[in-house]
Amino acid sequence: MRTAIITLLFSTLQITAAAADLTCGCATCNNAALNQMARDDSGDYSCGSRINWLMSELGLQETDACREVANVEFPSICGPACDPIRCNAITTSTPTMIPSPTSSSPIVTSAPTTSAPVGPTPPPVPCGCNSCTAEVLERTATDSYGSFSCQSRIEWLVQSGAVDSEYNACIAVANIEFP
Repeated sequence: MRTAIITLLFSTLQITAAAADLTCGCATCNNAALNQMARDDSGDYSCGSRINWLMSELGLQETDACREVANVEFPSICGPACDPIRCNAITTSTPTMIPSPTSSSPIVTSAPTTSAPVGPTPPPVPCGCNSCTAEVLERTATDSYGSFSCQSRIEWLVQSGAVDSEYNACIAVANIEFP
């Protein structure tokens, strides 16, 4: 019995120490976020201990374990602070109803053009990046959840609501999930 208690205490200390090293690739994934308690049918866990368990018992990489806990299992408790998809998403401020004040002098603008532009407007480039070509979007990326083309992963992130725009999905895929 004494050995079991010491073993349990030691493993708890190991998990706590390991949780201190977790960042999930997020500046917001700090001790306060990792110590948030989440509950499911199997019991109560801190976000950090659940992430560590997925890494040690299932062999997931840190980013995959963080994504599972903070985006799938406990998105409102552990995410977005420790969700590598949502924590780095670029957000913009909410528009105001009243225009922001400007300098007191009026801004002089040129008159509108009266002729059509020369040539057609070029189509927008995927992800707002010229190097994001069809060849890049068709590349296969593999993680613990399977193999996906970069394009299908970007589309899934937007359609599932994990991110709020194609641009943020591109950031998640290219900079976090499959750099």
